[in-house]
Amino acid sequence: MLDLFVIEDDENDRNALIRHFGGSKEFKVTGYTDNSEEALRQIKTLKPHAVILDLELKRGGGDGLDFLKKLRAENFGHIFVVVTTNNISRITHRAARALGCDYIMTKCEGDYSPKKVADLLSNVRPFLLNEKYEAAPQGTVTPAPAATDDNTVRRRVHYELNILGVNHKSVGYDYLTEAIIMAYNGCDGLFAQHVGKLLRKGEQGVVRAMQNAINRAWNGGDPEELARMYTAHVHSDKGVPTVNEFIYYYAQKIKDYD
Repeated sequence: MLDLFVIEDDENDRNALIRHFGGSKEFKVTGYTDNSEEALRQIKTLKPHAVILDLELKRGGGDGLDFLKKLRAENFGHIFVVVTTNNISRITHRAARALGCDYIMTKCEGDYSPKKVADLLSNVRPFLLNEKYEAAPQGTVTPAPAATDDNTVRRRVHYELNILGVNHKSVGYDYLTEAIIMAYNGCDGLFAQHVGKLLRKGEQGVVRAMQNAINRAWNGGDPEELARMYTAHVHSDKGVPTVNEFIYYYAQKIKDYD
């Protein structure tokens, strides 16, 4: 199970998160508080995989930005931090990212809910449970180890897809994984055809599943976060990468880390 720590000074919001995660088989809330200093003390002992941090702690104690700074200064390894906030200032958001938060959710958005937080954590859960990574400057994530064999490449692909928000339960996730590995290994570009043969699926169905997985990640993700993680120009008039653009981008990205 993925161990979570909740820092939230609104009792209703805090209880809603705890109730939601309490009914899950994927997550366990190991602690909670409304005070950032108390959170640091508990986290040092509990060592959770992820923290859900309310940026404003007016009813509790401390400050979310100061918490981020102190968390990264401690030798905890990297803890995945989801910031929830009513603050829509881009400057504040940039500051939070620079101090090491991994994802920002704005509470005033109409679709904000404990389920949305859970969906995000569910997407990155496989990586957090199976890999370790260190904090990087400017709020980015340090790359996984260089890819030296197909298993390492596969872990790297999963890492990239997970932090982008591609649903790991979708069939498109599996198809994209195989296609990116093929591109990394020098495949001629007929990705849907090759993946279809490998997995005994129809070519058109493979294309649709891959494009749907990409579309859902873009439609459900934060535009600024997507632009930070996917830096290539999107040529499609729909505002999302095509299947081939996406595959070649991530194959090259993994090669660049070798």
